[in-house]
This record gives sequence, structure tokens and C-alpha cells, in this order.
Amino acid sequence: MTNEIKRKKAISIKSVVVIIYSILVIIAFTVIIYALFNTSMYAARKEADVACSNLNNDILNIIQSSIDTTNHINKVYGDMISSRIISINDKLSRDALLINFLKNHSDYISAFAYIDAKNNLYAALYQNNMDIQVISENEMVISQKTEFFNWLILARATNKAMILPVSASYWSPAPTIKSFYPISDSNGLFVGILYIEIDLMSVYEKISSSVVSNTDVIYIIDKDTDKVIFSVNSGLPLSDASIKEYKINKQYLTYITTSENAFSSGGLIRGNYYTFKEYSHDMINWVIATSVPHRFYLDSFRENMSILMLFTVLSFTISLVLYHLLSDKLIKPLGNLVDYASDISNGNLDVRVPVFQDNEIGKLSYAFNQMTKRLKNLVSNLEKTVDERTDKLTFANEQLKESKEQLQIILNSTAEAIYGVDLDGICTFCNISCLKILGYESEDKLLGKRMHDLLFDTSKNPHSSCRIVEYIKKGHILHEDNGEFLKADGSSIYVEFHSYPQYKNNKVIGAVVTFLDISQKKSNIEQIRYLSYHDVLTGLPNRRKFEVITEQIDISNNIPYSVIYADINNLKMTNDIFGHDTGDNLIVKAAQIIKNNVNEDAFIARIGGDEFFILLSKTDYNQALSILNNIKEEIHNTKIAAIMCSISIGAETITDDKTTIEQAISNAENKMYREKVMNRKSNNTNLLKDLINTLHERSPREITHSENVSALSEKIAIAMKLSEPMVKRIKLAGYMHDIGKIVLNEAILKKDYYSDEEREQFHLHPVHGYRILNLFDDTLDIAEGVYCHHEKWDGTGYPKGLKETEIPLIARIIAVAEAYDALVNRKNDFDLSKEEALKEIKDASGISLDPYIADLFVDIM
Repeated sequence: MTNEIKRKKAISIKSVVVIIYSILVIIAFTVIIYALFNTSMYAARKEADVACSNLNNDILNIIQSSIDTTNHINKVYGDMISSRIISINDKLSRDALLINFLKNHSDYISAFAYIDAKNNLYAALYQNNMDIQVISENEMVISQKTEFFNWLILARATNKAMILPVSASYWSPAPTIKSFYPISDSNGLFVGILYIEIDLMSVYEKISSSVVSNTDVIYIIDKDTDKVIFSVNSGLPLSDASIKEYKINKQYLTYITTSENAFSSGGLIRGNYYTFKEYSHDMINWVIATSVPHRFYLDSFRENMSILMLFTVLSFTISLVLYHLLSDKLIKPLGNLVDYASDISNGNLDVRVPVFQDNEIGKLSYAFNQMTKRLKNLVSNLEKTVDERTDKLTFANEQLKESKEQLQIILNSTAEAIYGVDLDGICTFCNISCLKILGYESEDKLLGKRMHDLLFDTSKNPHSSCRIVEYIKKGHILHEDNGEFLKADGSSIYVEFHSYPQYKNNKVIGAVVTFLDISQKKSNIEQIRYLSYHDVLTGLPNRRKFEVITEQIDISNNIPYSVIYADINNLKMTNDIFGHDTGDNLIVKAAQIIKNNVNEDAFIARIGGDEFFILLSKTDYNQALSILNNIKEEIHNTKIAAIMCSISIGAETITDDKTTIEQAISNAENKMYREKVMNRKSNNTNLLKDLINTLHERSPREITHSENVSALSEKIAIAMKLSEPMVKRIKLAGYMHDIGKIVLNEAILKKDYYSDEEREQFHLHPVHGYRILNLFDDTLDIAEGVYCHHEKWDGTGYPKGLKETEIPLIARIIAVAEAYDALVNRKNDFDLSKEEALKEIKDASGISLDPYIADLFVDIM
């Protein structure tokens, strides 16, 4: 019920009253402010309009009085000249006329002239010191001023008065307005022309003096050229610049395009009021533009704003008083009623609502009191019944809790993961093993969740196809020994699970699902299966897999079918000389070369230590030979340790259904062994050469040393009158005596002095040499001599510590020859001379060297 009340709770009455009151106040204030603001702005604009219009009219009057009066002056003087009232034929009368004219009309006129019918010019003009100068010029001089002369000819031809646009004075660069007035006599004959220049600077000064405020800006603009003739308070009084260079350009364009002659621009405070008025006379088309700042016409606006603020404060005060009265009469009693109702809802049935008014609120308060009284009576009767039932319920809950805890302990004690679901697959319980296996931290991550969505990829296996839910609804047991569940981190595990339906009142209500993580078990099985069919070293199929494949091959549909049998040469020797790690490298390298030279459909198997089978479907014999040769060539060009690798290969191709795979394998194997036997001796010889060449490549000194010891050993054997075969054996043994060094680190070969560990390795080279030479038929009879060539006559040598004649003869001969060569061809120290070396040999006689052989060597040298 509480939740329902909270859900349906609306805004309080007090809040409604406050909101309505606030809205009405805001609307009222907004309407009043809007009306006052518009009225104030209208008054300000009206005041600005009147001021600007008056200023424009004053400026227009000044312009008219300076320009329009020239027509009247010209007509008066022209009539007097044409009627001969004024004589201009003699110089004195003419000069007097010109001077008097300037004196009587000196406000704006800077020059007055008369041009007679012969184009002689007589003029009076003001100088800079305001003195009047009278000058005269003939037609030749006038005609040189082309523009003036052209206007003169035009006025004479048209016999019409003309007022020209602003241009430079005839006598100076000063800007002026020029007036031409042709004169004719009573008979219509041309008499002459009156010429007047109006000083534009005088007009500017007159207009400037009429502008009272220095914030009012006046522009006189030539409408035909869009150039400013002059301006007041703009910073550029007299100008011939384009209107585009002035701030008023934008407003002027608005006037030209819209013909609107009065408008505001730029905002209430920082903006201006603009008015435009045109003046036209003959060839003059001017626009009088006036700019007046708004802020100088806002006094009435400020006054209205002050009244508005006072009214606002007064209205707000009155509204607060009204709100307070309304609150006391309506809102406060309602608030009290809400507080009491809250106490009652909290269980305080002793509270009573005071009744102050005999209205709806009072009646509501009385009804609350009656309801509280009745509720109290009901509650007092219920309390006893509730207490009794509560005790029983508490006991039952404790029993249920204890049973649930016991059940959870049992569930958590099992290694098998267990969880329960209802008919919709929603999880109802789970044990610790379930959380651990699935990787969840707490049961909250599972309880109430649809287990199918957590355990399966719903994009591939939607809930609608969930087998567990399907079997639950049918009441069947489900067992899956190779299932796959998703873990919390998104990874998957393999599981074996059972689903057992749960019944209540003979109806299925859910199921208990148990499962075990069999990922490791499955992985182990797969690993065992893989290892049982694959070679660990190369990863290729092994003999067992090869036998399975040969049983399954469909020869008839893959003819021609070729078989290649390959056997690595000298693998045992490699293992014996360099160890099985090097031999393994040789096997892996051979396997890689074979794989690189066949297509992906080929089957390759390692069926023995050094043996490989290759099965090639739809491959004829020539193709098989090409593959065979490519493999041999690449392997023969490969070097492992000190050995150039080699391989023996045989191939056979099945071309009909009569030949079995077993026969083809046997034939390929025979061809391989035949090649291996034929090349055995050359392979061994090549291997031995590879060892010697590699040793000499790693230590060039060993070449000279081997050759010297061989030659010296032969010389000693001949001196001892040994048989020719024996001499050859001793010569070969002398050349091969250090072959065991092939297994030493290259850095050790280049040293004269060794650490204890390096010395121990060095002392093993006779043993390695013995093992190597025992592998070849041609060197079996010298192996023992090489093995013992570091034994000493006194028994202090190595590796066995033999002495005197226990040491084989070959070894004793090599020892003397090697000792001498070591003395005369040292690695780092200075070599000894022959005599010094022989003396050292003589001194070692009977100690480290056989005395007979040593003395004989000294004698023959």
C-alpha cells in the first residue's frame, strides 16, 4: 500500500498554490514591464527623431542659403547688366562692380567674375588675408584650363544657368561650387556670363557652428558618386573619399536600397539614430546624413524605469502579504493535517487533529480523529493474535533456515558442480563448486538468471532450443558426456553433465543439473591421441599413422600414385660426433625441406629414426623424380654443425590397379637402400672431408699444423725404417690427430691459455677424435694413435695416463712431431729457432717424449 501511495503521490496543494501565485505575478510583471518599456522606447525614439529632423532642416537651410541664392544674385545683376543699368565697359566701373559684389555677398562667395562675348574674364576674388584682388584674363589664357573653358562654352551654347558639382577653384585647389549665368540683351544677343564660386569651407564652418553636440555626426554625400563631400565630428572634415571608408557606409546602403530615411542601429545603449535628407539643385544631388547616439535621448526611458522598479517593489510586497494571509487561512491548516496524517501512518494512533474551523478542512480533521479512534481499537485486538502467529512463524523460519543451511553444506561439500533451475531455466540455487568451475565470485551472479544465456552462446544456440529446458518439461533425464559451457570470462570448458527433473505433487517444477569440468581430461586424451599418431620431434605423422593411412588409401581414384622413401645419411655419425641435439636438428631440417618441396595434399611420415615416407596422389614417376631431386639438392646444400647433409631417396609409382601400395613401398625402399649402399663410401669420405675442412675454416692455423705434423711424422717413420703401409698410416694419423677439436667451441681454438673449465674441454679432443675415426673404415687403424697422442712418456699425459711403451707407437711419433711444430709455430709468443726447438725436444726426451724417437728426430733434423 505504501508503494502504491508513493507511486501515485502528486504535487502538494501548497506547491500548487505557490506555483499559481508565482505564475500570475510573473505574467502581471511581464505585461507591465513590456508596456512601460515600449512606451519609454517610443518616447525616446520620438525625441531622437525630432532632434535629428530639426538638425537636418538647419543644415538644409544653410546649404540652400549658400547655393540657391546664387540664382537670385545672378538674375539681379544679369538684368542690370543687360539693361545697361550697370556699365561694365570701362575698367573702373567694372572693377567697382566686382569689388562691391564680394563685399556685399562675402558669407559664402569667394570669387565673382564676368566673361564678355569675346571670352575675356574679369574677376574679383578673396586672397588668404581676406583682401580682394581684381584680375583679368583673355581667351587664350582661359582656354588653357580645359574643363572650365568647356563648361563656359556649354553655358554660352545652351544659354542656360548652371550650378556645377563640387570641384577645384579656377584659381586654386580649394573645393568650390561653380555657377554660370549667361546674359543676353533685349534683342536676345549674347552679352556675357556671370561666374560665381561658392567656398565649400565656408559652408562647412557654418554647418559645424550649427551642430551643438560633439557626438552628433553630419555627412554631406554626393549621391551620384557616393563620395563624402565633407563631414562634421567624423575626424575627416573636407574629403573626397568614398562613403565605404566611413562608419555610416552600412546605414547609407540601407537608405539607398530601402529609401527608409530614419531608423536605429547598434543597440539601445551603444547604438545611434540615423536620418537622411536629400538636396538637389541643377547638377548637385546631395544626401544629408545625421547620426545621433541613443544614450542622449534616454532620459525619459530612465525615468520610466525608475517608476517601474518602484512599482515592482511595491507589488512584490503586496503579493507577499496576500500570500501570507492565504497561507494562514488555507495552506497552514492543510500542512498541519498532513503532519498529523503522517504520524498516524507511522503508527501513532494516540494523535488527535485539532479542529479550528467549521469548513471542509475542519470536517476532514474530525473524520481523521474518528478513523484513528476506530483503528486503535482494531489494532489492540490484533496485536495479541499477531504476536502468537509471529512466534510460530519465527520458529518455523528457524527450522527452515537450519534445514537450508544443512542442505547448502551438503551441496558445498561435493566436488561436483550443482545448480537448480525452474521450468524457464532460471537458476534457483548453486553450490561452491559450480561457482569455482564457472569462475563467478558469488551466487548472486547466477541466482535469478537464465542459465542457458550464461552457459551457451545464444547467437548460435538460442534459449528456445535449450535441451536442458526441453528435457525438464518432458520430465526426462539428460546426460551429455561431451558438452561445452561458457565461463564468466567468456572462455569455454568441456563438461560432462546430468539433468534430473524435480517433482512436486507429481508435477515437474524444475531440475537439478550436475556437471564436471573435463577440459583437462579431454585435452589429455587429445594429446595422447595426437602423440600416438605423430612424431614428437618433427610433428609429422609416425609409422602408426602411416600404416592407418596406407590401409585407407583409394589407389584407383588417385592413379598415378607415387611413393618416396627417404633415409638421412650419416645420422648415427652425427649423433656420435656432435650429440643427439645436433642429430635432432638434422632430422627437423630434413623434415622441413621435404615439406617445402611437396604440395599440401602430400602425406609425409617419419617412420623411423632417419626414415621418411612421402605419398603423392595423382603424381607420375617423372614428377616424383623431380620432387626427389629437389629434396636431395636442398638437403645436400644444407650444413648442420660441421656436416654437409645428405639423404638417400627411392621412388616408385603405381600406374594401374594391379600394383598394391605395399609393393610400391617395398620397391621404393629397395631403390633407396641400393642408392645408400652405392654411395656409402663416398658419403663417408665426404663427411670426413667436411669435418677436416670445417675445422680448418674455424682455425686456419690448424691447416698448417696438421700438414706440418703429418710431414714430420712421415719423416720420423721413414727414419725408423717402418713399412710403407705403416708410414702411410702414420702420415694420415699426423694429419688427422686433432680432428677431435671439431667439437670444441671456436673461441677455445683461438686461445693459448685456458680456464680450468676450458682446459677440461680441450683435454677431451683426443677422445672426440678417437670416436670420429672409429666411425670410418679407412681410419679405424689410426684411431688408437690419435686417442693417445697427448699421453706422456712419464705417465703424466691424458686422457688415460699411459706411460712408456703402453703408449701406441703412432701416438709417440705424433707427440714428437707435434711438440716440435708447436715450438717453431707458436700462436702468440715468439717462435723458437730450429736449434732452440731441437734443444727443447732433447730436454723433453725421456720425460714427456719417447727418448728413442726424440733423439732420432734431433739427429735427422
